[in-house]
Amino acid sequence: MDREGGIVNPIVRLLEWLRPPVSVRKQSVRRKLMAVIVRTTAIALCLAAMAMSVVDMTTYRNARASQLSTEASILALATAPALAFDDPSAAERSLGALRAHAAVLGLPSTPRMDRSMLRM
Repeated sequence: MDREGGIVNPIVRLLEWLRPPVSVRKQSVRRKLMAVIVRTTAIALCLAAMAMSVVDMTTYRNARASQLSTEASILALATAPALAFDDPSAAERSLGALRAHAAVLGLPSTPRMDRSMLRM
């Protein structure tokens, strides 16, 4: 919190941390160099962490999309005969396998299956 009682923006706090103190002239060269090295290392670590997070999220999203695509293809192959022969009980048994998947919250229910569902 700042003096007025509001929340301080994290970017403002980072910029204040990066700004050298007023008494820089009185410090030794060794101390100044150490401060520069520490700040540079901290910035590099933050940037590396952000880059790794972006790469991890992108990799996860691509792997998840591939997994769902594979599962959809398997499900299409499993339910196609039931839909082709208008067998709702067999189609529901095939779709019932999706209940084992944690990401599936529910299945749409249609009163009558028609052949338009077979088109891809």
